[in-house]
Amino acid sequence: MPTTVITLRPATSTDVEVLAVLLVQLYHVEAPGVLHGPLEEQQRFFQHLIGYELASGSTGRYIALDPNGKIVGTLGLRQPGCTFVMLLPPGTLRMALNTIGLADTLRLIFNGLRNACAPEITLAPGEFYLYSLVVDETMRYRGIGAKMLSTIETIARQLGGHTLLLRVLTNNTSALQLYQRMGYQMVAHTPSFLEQIAIPSAVMRKVLG
Repeated sequence: MPTTVITLRPATSTDVEVLAVLLVQLYHVEAPGVLHGPLEEQQRFFQHLIGYELASGSTGRYIALDPNGKIVGTLGLRQPGCTFVMLLPPGTLRMALNTIGLADTLRLIFNGLRNACAPEITLAPGEFYLYSLVVDETMRYRGIGAKMLSTIETIARQLGGHTLLLRVLTNNTSALQLYQRMGYQMVAHTPSFLEQIAIPSAVMRKVLG
């Protein structure tokens, strides 16, 4: 059954556990085969990362709630003038080895290096960047992703935005189709000379009406 109303609120430190669950789900979609260890340990490692990010005062992550207040997804919104940097807590390598193990840690580092090959998106005034949109895997195919997009577009307008940009992996066909249905157009993609090194992706753009 389609979900009719989705609200977004800023993520707080009390959301670390659920954010870790959602972001591990996203990672398995966008980087299948990288993480193989016990799911609980993967989530514990992501709690380490997200907890430090939120405790450091980083803003932009939102929690999506259904009409009953159930958490059904998350996404992030970066404003102009803010460069997105994944803050790594002290002891991250040790935590990775203790939770996900050596093999997963090496695959994670290699995947991160491939992601780093993608050109940084520079935002002009009025442009906002959408990232890490994921709907809980138990709640998919109910229109929640589209509702989350509509809601974050409204928030971006309220913050003075006129354009939303995002990057999507080209092998994530369900996400590509969603963004296209919602009016996002492809404006750039991974250069052919980088496709053997970087993870192929596309930059999409929507002018907010």
